[in-house]
Amino acid sequence: MKQIDVFELKNALSDPELGELARLRMQLFRAYPYLYEGEMRYEQAYLAKFQQAKTTLLVKALLNEQVVGMVAGLCMADESAEIKAPWEAVGANLSSIFYLSEILLKPEYRQKGSGQKLMKIFIDNVREQNLYEKVVLCHVERPLNHPLKPNNYRPLDRFWRAAGFDVCSKMPPCWIEWQDVNDTQESPKPLFFWSRDI
Repeated sequence: MKQIDVFELKNALSDPELGELARLRMQLFRAYPYLYEGEMRYEQAYLAKFQQAKTTLLVKALLNEQVVGMVAGLCMADESAEIKAPWEAVGANLSSIFYLSEILLKPEYRQKGSGQKLMKIFIDNVREQNLYEKVVLCHVERPLNHPLKPNNYRPLDRFWRAAGFDVCSKMPPCWIEWQDVNDTQESPKPLFFWSRDI
């Protein structure tokens, strides 16, 4: 397996990059625990926030000029109402929080240090802006006995902690709707927050 040879940093997302991000989301989030059915109509509506936000950040992992991973984020103040709501409820200054919206890496490149390198480039750049106090992410949690949970499933807790994140145990989850594989309509899922100071 060849190693990723380029990590590219962007402070704005072009239309082609939004298309790449959408395709990668639909491909990788189909797996457990997201089980995302994926359709371009949903992606276009979901990713519109990156076009409307004042501050965005994208790190791409490339191998032979092909995108194999992406990390993207934006200021929490520019996020969707569903994601902002728990932070607004506790009186947080949304402009001081940078939200890590997407971290995507194809399975064959995981557990080789590439994911942590993507995260480091992303967090270092947020820190260098000298505008934010913390980086926040969230991820879905499914019931422990979910019928589609693979026997070899490994939660990402160790990965988040290795990148300096801790679970926001006192923060309620946000709820986001999407259509699961094999379902016919969207349903709400809980996503729990993790954060790290910068």
